[in-house]
Amino acid sequence: PISSAPFVASHWVGVMASSSPSSSSPVPEPLLKVLLYGGAPFFGWPFKPALNAVAGEKYERAYAHFRRDHQDPFNLFFHCLCLVFQLGFNYGLLSEVGKAVAKLTGSGEKVADLVPMATTAAWSWTLLRARNAPLVVRIASVAALGLAHSLRNSIPEWWRELSWATGVVEMMAVQVFVINKGDTSGRGRPPFNLRQLLGLVAVRSALRLGAERCAAGSLASARARLVVNALLATWMAKVVQDPFAAKSGGKATKTPFVLGLVGWLLAVATEQPWLYFYSGGFLASMTQGVAHHYAGEESTLTQLASLPDELAHTTFFPNLLFHSVYQSLTSGKGPAPCS
Repeated sequence: PISSAPFVASHWVGVMASSSPSSSSPVPEPLLKVLLYGGAPFFGWPFKPALNAVAGEKYERAYAHFRRDHQDPFNLFFHCLCLVFQLGFNYGLLSEVGKAVAKLTGSGEKVADLVPMATTAAWSWTLLRARNAPLVVRIASVAALGLAHSLRNSIPEWWRELSWATGVVEMMAVQVFVINKGDTSGRGRPPFNLRQLLGLVAVRSALRLGAERCAAGSLASARARLVVNALLATWMAKVVQDPFAAKSGGKATKTPFVLGLVGWLLAVATEQPWLYFYSGGFLASMTQGVAHHYAGEESTLTQLASLPDELAHTTFFPNLLFHSVYQSLTSGKGPAPCS
C-alpha cells in the first residue's frame, strides 16, 4: 500500500523510474533474506556494503522511498533516537563478535578489532560515495559511525543495565502491535495510553528482576549455550524467509522481530551479551515502527516489494535519515527532488 503522506507525482519522474526495481538480484533470494534479515536488518556488517553493491538498489531510488514516508518532524526526531539505539547495539554486537573471533583463533586485541573496523571502513565508504546526498549529510553519517565505533568496547560493559532500560521501548511496541493490534500507518489508532504503558513497564521490570534472581546463568554451560544458539539459528533461518509473517497471518512466533522482545531473557539465562545486542537490532526496527505509528506515516520497509530495495534502504539508512532531516530544515515538507 502507498503511504498517505502527501507528495507531488511529477517530482517522482526520473527518480523512481518505475514501481518495480531496476534489476533483479544476482544473489539467490533465500540467501539474501538470511543475510539481510538474519543479521538484523538495519545493522552493518563487513559484507553488507559489498552485498548492496551487487544486489541492492541505488541511493536516489532509496531516498525517494524514504522521503515519502519520513517528513513528519516527530517521526524524524524519533528516528534519530532510533539511529543512536541501532548504532550503539550494532557496535556492541560487532565488538562481541570480534572478541569471539579472537578467542577462537587464539589471537589478541588487534584481531578482535578487525570486525568492527572492517564494518566501519566499508560502510563509511559506501555512505560517502552516495553523491546524491549532500556532503554535510554524508559527513554526519560517517561521524555517527565513527562515534559508535569509538564506544564499541564500552557498550558491552553496560549490557545488564541496558536490559532494564530497553524494557520501556519493548513495552511501547507491545502496546502498539500486540495490545492495540496497530500497524505502522497508525490508521484508526486509539489515543496514547500512558497509564497502560506504565503498567506494562512495571510488569516488564518485575520480569527482569525475576530473571536476574532466578534464571541468570541457568543456561550458561557450554552445552546449554550450544543448544540455545543452534535452535535460535535454525529458527531464524526459517522465519527470515517471511520476515513480516505475511503468510502466517502475522503470528508473532513466525517473525524474527519477536526476538526483540524476548532476546534479553535468553541473554540473561545464557550469560551471552552478544545475544542481547543482536536481539536489540530487531527491537530497534520495532521502535521505528512505533514512531511511524504515532506519526501517521507508514514505515518504508514494510511497503517495499523487493529485496534490492530493502537492502538499499537498510544499508543507506544513516544517509537517508540525515538527508531527510536536512531537506526538511532547508526546504520544508515535500517529496525527494528530481535527480
